[in-house]
Amino acid sequence: MKIWNGFGTEHSMNLAMVGHFKTEVDARHALYVIDRMKEAMAAEEKGGRFSLGNHNREFSGELLKVMDEVNMHSFGYNDLEQFLYEVDATVHGNQLVLATDEVEVLGYIKVLLHLDAKIEMYSKHVHPHGSDI
Repeated sequence: MKIWNGFGTEHSMNLAMVGHFKTEVDARHALYVIDRMKEAMAAEEKGGRFSLGNHNREFSGELLKVMDEVNMHSFGYNDLEQFLYEVDATVHGNQLVLATDEVEVLGYIKVLLHLDAKIEMYSKHVHPHGSDI
C-alpha cells in the first residue's frame, strides 16, 4: 500500500455571509429566492442545458421563467453556476446566514443586495464568533 502525502494551495474558504433584513419575513423571502434559483439550476444541469465550467450562452425558457418569478434579472452565466455549489442557508430571525467553502459568491450577493439586505462577510477561520452561526 502506498500512502500519498501532498500539499497544495487549495483550501476551504469557510465563508460566512450574513444578510441583515428589516424583518424575518424579508429574510425568509430571500431564502425562498435562493432555493428557487438552486432548484432552477439543478434542473438546467439535469436537462443538459448547463454544466459546471461549460456555460450555454443562452438562458433556457424555463430558467427565464424562474428569474421572472423571483424578479431577479441581473445574473450572468458565472453567477448562475454558483447556485450549483454547496451553500448552506438558514434564517435566524431577520438574518439569512449563508455558509460555504466557495470563494465565488457573487450570485448570492446579488440576491441579498436586490432584496435590500445589509451584508456582512467574513472567514469563519478567523472571526471570533464564526462558530456561533
